[in-house]
Amino acid sequence: MAKAFEVSGDKSKKVFGVLGDSTFFHSGMTGAVEIIYNKGNMIPVVLDNSITAMTGHQENPNSGFTLEGEIANKVRIEDVLSAYGYENIIIVDPQDLKAMQKAVDDAIASTVPAAIITRRPCLLIKKIKHDIGLCSVDTDECVGCGMCLKVGCPAVFMKDKKASIDPIKARWYSSSQ
Repeated sequence: MAKAFEVSGDKSKKVFGVLGDSTFFHSGMTGAVEIIYNKGNMIPVVLDNSITAMTGHQENPNSGFTLEGEIANKVRIEDVLSAYGYENIIIVDPQDLKAMQKAVDDAIASTVPAAIITRRPCLLIKKIKHDIGLCSVDTDECVGCGMCLKVGCPAVFMKDKKASIDPIKARWYSSSQ
């Protein structure tokens, strides 16, 4: 889809193609190499949350575990992108909004093939010791736009026009991993 946007749009503008880490390994690597091969003006953005969150938290080549839960060598996204020819691979914590903005700006300004990897493990993965506890919402800061619902986390919902976290779902889901 990103290639179609690039071909049909303003050629001077870069197109961002966004996909998760699991999708990258299942079908996105082909697109990433095609960008390089066809000299595309696109920036792949891989949302690395260390799990296949979209379909039920299965392991993937980036998680460090096989589907049976055995320890496995991680396939590092940045190594794959580097092997394809991406010369400017920017790894950023998506929770750091200033760093995210800088990553986007740097990727747009890059004169060599660039890619962005946002890296922060899903909080619902029990095997990982997280640097923060369960998520919470600062209702004074929440504007009720609903963007957080698009993340797909089963514990996020709207209450009184503000985002909220269902602690029971969050704890249940994280304990079932």
